[in-house]
Amino acid sequence: MTTATDGQTSTTLPAPDAASPVDETELGHDPELDPEVDEDPLAALDRPPFSEVDAELDLDRLLNSFRLLMLHHSRVLSHQGGQHGLGLTDLRFLFYVSAAGDAVTPKRAAEYLELSSGAMTNLVDRLIDSGHLDRRPNPGDRRSVIVSLTEEGRAAAIEIAGVYRRSFSEVFSAPQYRGMADAFLDFGAALDRNGALPSE
Repeated sequence: MTTATDGQTSTTLPAPDAASPVDETELGHDPELDPEVDEDPLAALDRPPFSEVDAELDLDRLLNSFRLLMLHHSRVLSHQGGQHGLGLTDLRFLFYVSAAGDAVTPKRAAEYLELSSGAMTNLVDRLIDSGHLDRRPNPGDRRSVIVSLTEEGRAAAIEIAGVYRRSFSEVFSAPQYRGMADAFLDFGAALDRNGALPSE
């Protein structure tokens, strides 16, 4: 608005219309770039301190989560094994041979998997017939043999392991891998101490 006072011209800004909102971008504030914060930033400081009750509740939740994880694990093995014509015991043995360095004696595997010598013999024969395992004389002991994965057995193990590799990489970051591997080893040892191994 322009007004004349004593021959001089001055310019004044019109009063904002109460019926129309003020454009905040004209005031240097863009609501999209600087959204309002609904939560009080100090609200997190009002949390009660950790207590033993929290520990018990968190441990219960951890146990339930682990149970669900085992269910998912069993379902994956059942599905993946079915695609390769392999049962759960077959997969356990293939994974063991792969993890043990791809050259183990059936006796050693039977002890780890808690199978009788007869059951292990049948298992080895079945996996040799299916083309997943190879058997050769043990150079360190003529009374025993060594079994190892064939190309087909190794391909099956790698393909099934890929399901877990992709799943781990989707959920966890690379810096977490080493710590998680150590935690899994420690947890497995704890399971053995607390119930997996027979008492002497």
